[in-house]
Amino acid sequence: MKILTILLLTTIVFASQDYSNNALCDKEYIEFRKRIKRRVINEEIKNNFFEANKSFTEKSKVAGFIALTFDACDGGYNKELIDFLISENIPATLFLSGKWIDKNIETAKYLASNELFEIENHGLKHRICAISGEKKYGLRRTSNIDEIIDEIELNNRKIEKISGKRPIFYRPAGAYADEVCLKTASFLSIEIAGYDSLAGDSFSKTSAKEMSENIMRDAKHGMVVLMHLNHPERNEVEALKIAIPALRKKGFSFCHLEDFCMK
Repeated sequence: MKILTILLLTTIVFASQDYSNNALCDKEYIEFRKRIKRRVINEEIKNNFFEANKSFTEKSKVAGFIALTFDACDGGYNKELIDFLISENIPATLFLSGKWIDKNIETAKYLASNELFEIENHGLKHRICAISGEKKYGLRRTSNIDEIIDEIELNNRKIEKISGKRPIFYRPAGAYADEVCLKTASFLSIEIAGYDSLAGDSFSKTSAKEMSENIMRDAKHGMVVLMHLNHPERNEVEALKIAIPALRKKGFSFCHLEDFCMK
């Protein structure tokens, strides 16, 4: 009896730690997805394809803040970057894709446990959130409404299971979406996050000097900077070592993206 109890408890604990897409896509979720899909289908949507680069500046009232955001698309982990942010006590917003989480589950838990980092949604399979529009950056698009819902909601649930907090922002892969995605996101009570400044680290040949100049160019209160944390071979840390002191000298501080909704 005691052995059976231990086995049952072990099974429950293991199940509670199952972050796989199959485990998350249970009967409750399938019914939920059907309900959201019906709501989207009943809407009249022109379905324009657009770059999701809306600024959050207008939501903030206290001057002098910049939000550094880092996408984790797939693959690697720039530990040096995270260590630098921690050593400098710089809050940052991390957009994690489901693909990246599945390959870096313990790191995802570690990042979620640190209050310095706000964890947000970068899509379950890192796909452009659109059923219209052209291909961008070699990335696949979602092919139907079901995939759009999964791209947002299943990754919401994966992140919530890891962090204990449901994401409030979603940044689609490539920062491109269409109005079906936008409407779906609204029904899922999540806001599509944009940016004001591209550091340029999407491209391997961008130097630290170029990145820092891109960050500092037209620096303003409410600016959202987009960088990446899954390319340890690139120059993000060196760029930030140049840009951070320069921005601080100009009087800027750093905050989470969600702080712009509260300041």
